[in-house]
Amino acid sequence: MNIKINNVRLSYPALFEPKAGPEGGEPKYSAAFLLDKKDNADAVKAMQDAILSAAKAQWGEGNVKWSEGKLAVRKADGKAAYVKTCLRDGIEKAETAGYGEGVMFFSASNKIPPAVVDKVPTIPLTKASGKPFAGCYVNAAVRLWAQDNSFGRRVNCQLQAVQFVADGEAFGDAPIDPAAVFGTVAGESFDDTSKPSGDIEEPF
Repeated sequence: MNIKINNVRLSYPALFEPKAGPEGGEPKYSAAFLLDKKDNADAVKAMQDAILSAAKAQWGEGNVKWSEGKLAVRKADGKAAYVKTCLRDGIEKAETAGYGEGVMFFSASNKIPPAVVDKVPTIPLTKASGKPFAGCYVNAAVRLWAQDNSFGRRVNCQLQAVQFVADGEAFGDAPIDPAAVFGTVAGESFDDTSKPSGDIEEPF
């Protein structure tokens, strides 16, 4: 189930270099995306619907439903069990910048590098671009898929592409604007003091 989520905040981006998770494992390209429950209410609903569609495709139309904010799946014995999904409540990370009450978030990853583009989607971005950065606003293209194997049942999110939308208050260290930090240095030329220009007075 492919879906595009617009104008959400970026968190923990590993878009240009893969990183292993907190528990180790194979390094992947990844990111988390923060959705304000009010401002991004439509996006939250779209994610919930996409997760439900992926779950129905895996476990059957009548065997899955949202219940009290959690995804319930009917097991073979007829009993229901909650299944983890990529969409979680920000209260779980209340002490982390950008998270907390009033926020939902989802995490996505991929072994393959995602496409990362600027506001004009034909302009690719690189690590040297300084964006996207944690705290900025982006659009995200992801794919929802249901897992049912020896590692358990859950609905995962595969990261496909990220588009930079706008600056935001950075989480952690933000990329700096050199023009805002430095002024123009007066003078026409500078001596290169990295190399000796001739004989020097004996210092001993």
